[in-house]
Amino acid sequence: YSRERPVLFIDIPRKVLNPEYERFANLPLEVTIRDKIGAVLSPARVAEAPGLIASLHDRREEIALSIRTERERWVFNIGRSAQTGAAAIARLADKSALAGAARLLPNRATPCG
Repeated sequence: YSRERPVLFIDIPRKVLNPEYERFANLPLEVTIRDKIGAVLSPARVAEAPGLIASLHDRREEIALSIRTERERWVFNIGRSAQTGAAAIARLADKSALAGAARLLPNRATPCG
């Protein structure tokens, strides 16, 4: 994504870390976007790689635009992730601190007397 260069994927079996992934309706992101940011080549057709690489090189501007489009669609807070993440953590910490303080306060609903 960061270099906006076309990628040639060799279509080998996936390294599956979650054997239950098929229960989910969504495909993994890298599967979803690979044909949009480059090309997929079967190992049986690896001899065609040089020609495919040349084609990707010739289409590099078009593919760079597609990469930017996919990056905007899937990657959040580009260029400001540190600030956005820190703000989210601070909000969670504030909520947690308020909840903790509320537990320490006496229950105001009990009758005095």
